[in-house]
Amino acid sequence: MATTQIIMKKIILSIALMAGLNFVASAKEKTEVGIMPFSFVQGAAVHSSSTKIAPTINVDFSDWFTIKNPYYAMQIRYKLEKQEGTIGYFRAQMRIDFDDEERCKEARCLGYAVSFGYPKPDDESNFTYLNYKFYNSYINIYTIPDLIPINLSLPDGSKRILKKDGFYWTTQSSPNETELRYYFIKAVDSIIDGSPIKVSNFNESKAVTLK
Repeated sequence: MATTQIIMKKIILSIALMAGLNFVASAKEKTEVGIMPFSFVQGAAVHSSSTKIAPTINVDFSDWFTIKNPYYAMQIRYKLEKQEGTIGYFRAQMRIDFDDEERCKEARCLGYAVSFGYPKPDDESNFTYLNYKFYNSYINIYTIPDLIPINLSLPDGSKRILKKDGFYWTTQSSPNETELRYYFIKAVDSIIDGSPIKVSNFNESKAVTLK
């Protein structure tokens, strides 16, 4: 009886071994790389998936748009960095769009002077002004170091919203979004060699020079 049981166990082991070999051979034939541990396969699948859905850099920024007409080549864009209560803190970037056909290309034109003012959240009749001199040799995107605070909800029920093409506002009586055109005070002028800079609210002694 004991001999019969031993023989049966050997037969079962032989069958299991053959089945395993057939599975490996089949897997090699289908994948041409053999069998990989499950954790490695899972990791590879996750990596492949994450590669496909990786977000674009600066996906939360608005589109670029002109800081002040008619100086179309001088551009700005924003994104909401964080919000504390009713105040949103926005990151802003500026650049010269060298592909813009309206860009000043005369030999005496060295770049652009910019004055950018935003209202203080606790008193929107007072403005903080930032001043810049962008020279044509500066080809990078400039990120304003400090975040710009903006009241997103006001006591009268109006709200401010950043969308892809700029800032909008709504009122308590109307949910229709209207472009917020005059919230910032912006002035731009060309820097002309040998000529003074004529930009409203521009303080050249405090201006950041970008070359």
